[in-house]
Amino acid sequence: MALSDILEKIREDSKGELEALEQEWQSFKKAEEDKFALYEEDFLKKAETKAASEGARHRERLITRAESDRAMKILQKKRELLDRVFQEAEEKLRKRSNKAELWAKIFEEIPEKKGKLILPQEYLEDLGKKIKKSHPDIELEATKAFKEGFVLESGRISYDNRLKSLMEQAKELFQDEMVDFLFGEE
Repeated sequence: MALSDILEKIREDSKGELEALEQEWQSFKKAEEDKFALYEEDFLKKAETKAASEGARHRERLITRAESDRAMKILQKKRELLDRVFQEAEEKLRKRSNKAELWAKIFEEIPEKKGKLILPQEYLEDLGKKIKKSHPDIELEATKAFKEGFVLESGRISYDNRLKSLMEQAKELFQDEMVDFLFGEE
């Protein structure tokens, strides 16, 4: 199972959650727009009064600041929702029952199968032995530095397939697509 297959599985598993998050986002957005509309009306009355005495430039700065603050709050909420989607996807992968099988498939996608395979202590018995059996030149090393995935060091090349690294790659690859899906074009 290649990284693209894992990412596709994450996308499929997250589709329902993304739709729920989309509904949550739309509710949040509507509530914020309603609050902003009330705030805007009150703010504009005050700004117009103040602008009459201080000039139109000052009024524009106040309106721009209010819009900027609103946009920052919305951006912060979007970031929180995106982070939550990726955290939930990572948690689902952590809870899989066939993790050794998943990591073995990922290992088989690596072009070079030689060098030192660094994996969590708990994977040494099943995944380590399975890989060592089919690839006797692989040197196994247990680590406590991470709990999910593996790192294959082959000469100067290091294949970092720790769950954390794979999730960061997925986030970079799919962040724009997820933003469009969750929040649409604004």
